[in-house]
Amino acid sequence: MQPMITLMTDFGQADGYVAAMKGVLLSSCPEARIIDAAHDIPPGDIEAGAWVLREYARFYPEDTIHVCVVDPGVGSPREALLLELDGQVFIGPDNGLFSWVIYGASEQRIRVIDRPFDGADSPSTTFHGRDIFAWAAGVLARGSIVPGTETSDAYMLKGLQPSGSGMHIQGRIVHIDHFGNCITNLPCGMLGRFAEISWKLRCGRLRFTHHNRTYSDVAPGEALLLTGSHQMLELAVNGSPAALTYGIKCNDAVVLEQMEVDRERF
Repeated sequence: MQPMITLMTDFGQADGYVAAMKGVLLSSCPEARIIDAAHDIPPGDIEAGAWVLREYARFYPEDTIHVCVVDPGVGSPREALLLELDGQVFIGPDNGLFSWVIYGASEQRIRVIDRPFDGADSPSTTFHGRDIFAWAAGVLARGSIVPGTETSDAYMLKGLQPSGSGMHIQGRIVHIDHFGNCITNLPCGMLGRFAEISWKLRCGRLRFTHHNRTYSDVAPGEALLLTGSHQMLELAVNGSPAALTYGIKCNDAVVLEQMEVDRERF
């Protein structure tokens, strides 16, 4: 079977970095099918990369190799990881980039990639994407073994899950997409616990007491709360970027709670 490899980086396309990684991969495994998942992750934004990886990886078939490089700590003591999660393989830095896919996996095996490397025993201190991660993916794609040491200590980003309980849940904005929609870490199912009472969700200047089905449920320019394709609650504006319109940023607090009697505060 033709090996399938996806690439996700913050390299952009202008500098030849992605092409260099592809050269390493194809030199090792010429029959590999390489898919560009994303190369415009904001530079060094590990949380954005972790979310984007969560959004696409699960739709690929078993044995897909996902090479992921958002690595502001390149050259530091952080480890290089090879993860097997629910039949797929992930290769990249141990900096939290794999937090969402690890969290969602039912089966996992994690290894630290060992050195030295064949033909690359002195990798660049600034380009592990080419000299370590692409190298390891190419070795694996051609059917060889990547040397590694078992570990269970992958670094995980903080605040993936909301906190609180009962009728007061504290979440945050975890991603702002290309359209300016603001995605929370509140699963849509959380609204179920408020089914018999009035509730509100607030984030900055935005207040919601109603859940919409789709963007066109409201007039152009009007804000709405809906469930995105990721099954998380999403703050949006019909036809406009909610993030820009309301000054929302990643990590801004989102609170879901029972409607209070004193409504003048909201």
